[in-house]
Amino acid sequence: MLSRQHLKLFLRDTVSKMLGTIPLPYLEPLRRNYVTAPKDSYAYRISSALLKLVRYRRLDRGIDSFSILDQPDILIQNTNCVLVRSLYWFGLSGYEDREYDIWQSFCSQAKQGILEIGANIGFYTIMGSKAAPKIPYTAVEPHPITFSILQRNLALNRVENVTLLDVAVVGHKTAETMSLMVPISDKDEAPTGSFLQYGGERRNAAFETYKVPLIEAETLFTGIDLIKMDVEGYEFEILAAVRPYLEKHHPVLFVEVLRKSEKLRGFIADLCREQQYSIYVFKNRSLLQIPLEDLIRNTFREKFKTRDLILVPPGYPLPQASQSGE
Repeated sequence: MLSRQHLKLFLRDTVSKMLGTIPLPYLEPLRRNYVTAPKDSYAYRISSALLKLVRYRRLDRGIDSFSILDQPDILIQNTNCVLVRSLYWFGLSGYEDREYDIWQSFCSQAKQGILEIGANIGFYTIMGSKAAPKIPYTAVEPHPITFSILQRNLALNRVENVTLLDVAVVGHKTAETMSLMVPISDKDEAPTGSFLQYGGERRNAAFETYKVPLIEAETLFTGIDLIKMDVEGYEFEILAAVRPYLEKHHPVLFVEVLRKSEKLRGFIADLCREQQYSIYVFKNRSLLQIPLEDLIRNTFREKFKTRDLILVPPGYPLPQASQSGE
C-alpha cells in the first residue's frame, strides 16, 4: 500500500506526464496572462486557476535556460525543480509574495558583507548581489547537483561579486564530511529541503544521500552584517556556535524556523531579550513586526502564514516596515 508521501509523488508525476503531452506553446497564454493581465480581469482569473495545475509541467528538455517573463534581464537554467517551475510559470509577481523584494532592500543597506547559507539554485543570490554589487557576498550550497545549477545561474546572469562554497556549514566539526539527506518527498533535480544527517532539528525519511565536506560556521562569520539561512533544521547548531559574533556585531538575520525547531525558537527568544533584536515577517509585501510571544508559543506560522523570520538589531533602519503586528 502506498504511503501518503508516495501517493502524492505518484499523483504529481502522473499529472506532470499528462501535461507534458500538451505542446508548451499552447500553454504560453496562461503564463503571459498571469503576469501581464489586470488582476481583476477574466483572463487573469482563468490563468491563475489553471496554473495551479499547469505548474507541475516540466519545461521541455530542449530549453537550456529562460528569462523570467516580468524580469527579462534575469536568466534561469532549465532544471526540473519546483523553484524553477514556479519562476517560469508565475514570474516574479507570483513568487513567494515577492519576498525577494525585502531581501534586496536589506542587501542594498549592507555595509560589510552578505552571507547566504543554503543558496539552492541561486535566485536570492542573483537578486541580492544585484542590489549590492560592491559588497562581498558569500553563498553556500552543499548539494552537489544544486551547486552546479547555482554556478550556472550566476554565470548566466554575469554575477561576479559572489564567492561560492560547495560545503555544509556546521557549528563544530567532528569529521570532515557528513551525509546530506534528501527527503523521500522531494525527488527534484535540485531539492528544496535536503538536510544533514546529524545534529539538526529535522528528521525525515530519505531516499538519497550525498557525502559533503563540512566547514565550521565561525570561519564564515567575519565582516558580515547580513545573513540568510535556510538549512532545514540546522540553524540552531550554526547560530549557537557564532553567538559571540552575533552579540558583538548584531547582523540582520533572515532565518527559517521549522515547526519542531524548539532549540532555535529558544535561541531567538534569548537574542531578543538579551540583545534587543526585533522579529519581523514579510506579509502583504511589507515588513510586519510580530510579538515575541508568538515565537515562544509557536503560533506565528498559523497567524502570519510564514516560517521565515527576519531578526533586526536595535536602531537598524527598516526598509518599508510596519511597526505593529496587530
